[in-house]
Amino acid sequence: MPSISHPRTNTRAEEVARKLKGIERYNPNCRPMLEDYVQYVLFYYI
Repeated sequence: MPSISHPRTNTRAEEVARKLKGIERYNPNCRPMLEDYVQYVLFYYI
């Protein structure tokens, strides 16, 4: 349920988050790096 004010941004962030969840499931040791990447992506797209 993306917000009406930023539908594209939220959809993109949710898409990235879903992909990262999948990666984390296979390689939990990457979590800190993935969290940094999420912060970067959210900052870039918002």
